[in-house]
Order: sequence, then C-alpha cells, then structure tokens
Amino acid sequence: MENYVENIWDFVNKRKILYHDDGYYIFRFDSMDDRDRVMQFGPYTFHKKPFILKNWSIDFVFDLECLNVIPLWVRFPNLPVGYWSTEVLSKLASVVSKPMYTDMNIAEMDRISFARVLVEADISHLLPSDIEIHTPVGVIHQGIEYDWKSKYCIDYANVGHTTEECKQSKAQETNG
Repeated sequence: MENYVENIWDFVNKRKILYHDDGYYIFRFDSMDDRDRVMQFGPYTFHKKPFILKNWSIDFVFDLECLNVIPLWVRFPNLPVGYWSTEVLSKLASVVSKPMYTDMNIAEMDRISFARVLVEADISHLLPSDIEIHTPVGVIHQGIEYDWKSKYCIDYANVGHTTEECKQSKAQETNG
C-alpha cells in the first residue's frame, strides 16, 4: 500500500498510513489541502478494484452500512459551458447526492469535454441517468454518467453483485 500511494499521490507532502485489522486503511495528510487534492484527482483503483476514499469524521465506525454511502464521480457530458460554475455544478450534482468537490480541471476550465463533480452517493439506491434543467430558453435533458457504478444487492446489502444477479444465481442453484 505504501508503494501504491507513494506513486499515485506524489503531488502531496508526507502522509501516514494506518492499517486496521478489519481490512481498511486510514490516511493522515499534513494538510486539508493535500487531502482535498487527493480526493479531487480520483477515482483510483488498486489491483483493478475501486479504491474507495472517504473523508474521515470524528464518529467514523467501520461497518457494512458505511459502504453504502461512498464518493462517486458524476459526469455531465455535453453540458453547455454556461453551466460550468462550481455553484451550478453543485446544484446539478445534488440531484444524485451531496456534492463534495468539483474536478480541479473543470473548475479551472482546463478540460471542457464534460463537467465532473465528486458526490457522496448512497449506492443502495438507484442512481439517476439524466436530469431536466429548466432554462430561460427551454428544458435541457442532461445525461448523467458515473466514472464507476457499483453493483449492489438490496436483498443482502452487499456490494459486488446486483439483486437480479443474486436471484438468477439462486434460481440456478435450485434448478441445478
């Protein structure tokens, strides 16, 4: 893990890695700016799996329920450039969930292919695929894409497979 974060987070100062026996890590940064930069430059993968980062809170307790609400990058492809302010993007992203950060490249207008916002989303609920934006010249149907969208089984409150896949697997076990 130390080699991994050393390579991908070479743009931040010192960081400390704390390992918990339940299989998760806590990263301590020198400053909030470093933490924010790490969050804004995601998403990350580790051994071809999503590397889920959450901002620490004083009442953090690791349990399965905390895996339901995770940071996800939300993209708004072909959004008219007039709507690319941090304030407007936050309002659009709030349709999905609580906005956390606007992509630094977007905020500085370095990339204009799509707008992107990091939100704290509850993956146990269906995530929207579009939104209607009411403008002075009419309604815009804006698509919403996700850099990563998890599979979630509502029956077992489990990440990794969908409820439909779970039911299909059960049916195969029963029939086979």
